[in-house]
Amino acid sequence: VADGEIVNVMYGGGTPESMDPALNSASTGSNLIRLAFAGLMGTRVVDGVATSEPELAESHTISEDGLGYTFTLRDGLKWSDGSDFFASDVVKSWNRAADVDLGAAYGFLFDVIDGYGTESLNVVADDAARTLVVTLKAPCAYFLELCGFTTFCPVKVDVADAEGAWATKPETFIGTGPFKMVSYKVDDVIEYVKNENYWNAENVKLGGVNAFLSEDSVAILAAY
Repeated sequence: VADGEIVNVMYGGGTPESMDPALNSASTGSNLIRLAFAGLMGTRVVDGVATSEPELAESHTISEDGLGYTFTLRDGLKWSDGSDFFASDVVKSWNRAADVDLGAAYGFLFDVIDGYGTESLNVVADDAARTLVVTLKAPCAYFLELCGFTTFCPVKVDVADAEGAWATKPETFIGTGPFKMVSYKVDDVIEYVKNENYWNAENVKLGGVNAFLSEDSVAILAAY
């Protein structure tokens, strides 16, 4: 792939029911969300084998009893709009996604964290130290994988509404992933351009992605 090249992709499935990382519950939406959002952890696939890799968190430690996870965020993280990203943004985002009032289909995934079902999850941020301390109810062997799942991708809570309308507008679809949305057209195409504020932007070779929305296999083939 040439540097700066813009590619066209067709995931199929039509226009996603939701582009909100917390409210999405389908692979159709997940594929599109991952272009613009990142979690504490990410996934790397080598020779068909997927492994969890650091993403927004540069490192983590686990307590001996398996209940405490301490993440240290990368220095200088920013949202795609250029504003600073803080550990406390993760706390606000996770509490929003876990809130029963939001009604997120996958909100129950936060049940592994102590405090689920109360006013606040047991997740403590220290913005100055760039750390996030998570206390689980019981040891969870797949917790790091959850930290890379779209439901756990932090969103800018201040611009997010409860219906997910914010996630269809380029001006409020603000994430921490490799690309940022510049155009959203229902049943047509979602356009992304490279996010220069992404922590690993120097290794993102594509200049952008055009994600075509269609649930008609014949239409997808014709467009191809």
